[in-house]
Amino acid sequence: MMVRLQLETISPVYIGNTGNEYSRSEFAFAKFSGKKKLVRLNLDLVAKELYQRDEKLFKEFLKVLSDTKSFKNIKTKKDNSQFNKNERIAIKGMQKFLYDTIRPYDKDLFKKILSSCSSYKVSLQYAPESIKEKNGKKVSVTRKGESTADIGLIKENLKTNNEPYISGSSIKGAVRNALLYSRLNLSSKSNRDVAREINNKNNRDIKNIMTYVQFSDTFNTIEEPSLYGVESIGTKRNTFSFFETIDRGNVFEFEYRNTFNSKVHNPRMLNNFDLSVESIFKHIYEFSNDILDEEIRFIEDTVNFDYVYSDVDSGKLYKYFDDLKDKNTEESPLLRLGQGSGALGVSQLLEVKNSRSPTEFTTFRKFNRLGHKNHYDFPKTRKLIVNSFEPLGWVKLSKI
Repeated sequence: MMVRLQLETISPVYIGNTGNEYSRSEFAFAKFSGKKKLVRLNLDLVAKELYQRDEKLFKEFLKVLSDTKSFKNIKTKKDNSQFNKNERIAIKGMQKFLYDTIRPYDKDLFKKILSSCSSYKVSLQYAPESIKEKNGKKVSVTRKGESTADIGLIKENLKTNNEPYISGSSIKGAVRNALLYSRLNLSSKSNRDVAREINNKNNRDIKNIMTYVQFSDTFNTIEEPSLYGVESIGTKRNTFSFFETIDRGNVFEFEYRNTFNSKVHNPRMLNNFDLSVESIFKHIYEFSNDILDEEIRFIEDTVNFDYVYSDVDSGKLYKYFDDLKDKNTEESPLLRLGQGSGALGVSQLLEVKNSRSPTEFTTFRKFNRLGHKNHYDFPKTRKLIVNSFEPLGWVKLSKI
């Protein structure tokens, strides 16, 4: 049985490309039709062009590639104040090389490198430009605490022919977590037996079911990814990363196939599980609804939330999750994909929390050595987009 499905990105989605990331030695910024974008350069083509033109330029190019200061991000302070000016100057990369060395030497070569020697362009969402009047002149400004000078390393999104798409394996993995969640009943299990129960369901029940569940890669791609700054909030030292993402509002089509054949396969393998799209959507809806309820509960616990997330607008984040709950329906459920799904979305921790009292859950955590001893909830870390406080990875599914 084959069913055509549709996926719409509700928040920016990052699907990792086998851990690939790139530094300032591989990109520069340039304006196209008046809009600033990041240009991912093809270093082989750049090297070939410079080698043919000028040996001195080629050697300067090699120095840029070996500059270890290019391989870091400049983090914001908690109050989003000014960055250390010396740190910004220290990070040079391809941007400085192109604008300070190549452009004065040969403008045509400069333009050729940005156009013919590039792999793809990235829409800048981290440091959006706005225009204001200053002394009668128009000048471009960025929002406070944001600058393209912050960017050192960028995590690359999955692509085909340099265009982002969503893989069937990413969709299947997220659906698998929802189905496993629906099959567990941990309320009668001791802390010692919980891990064994999850492992048994994982390896026997769900493994058999997922054998017959197949999702294709998305049939369409998007022209270019969007760059966002993402902060891991809730740790002692908040980490700051940059992601190529598939931006919100993009629509993809893909296929779901149920390959189970009652004339060929043993019905006991399914253990009375319904593989219809309607049934799978129902389980996804329930899983996502419980995740959203837990996120809202976490925010409502204002003592815990304000302690861990002192820089986050809790009202704005509460409204965001509340709006997501309204979008989540059995006929068209929400699903969370890729980076940022968190421990609640990719493990069975949510079912463990729901099946235990706070005291029992604390005991479970200690028994399994989960997290440090804190007076607030576990897990406490969330990945949120800088300034908008938006989580990554939410998509909406529907039948076509």
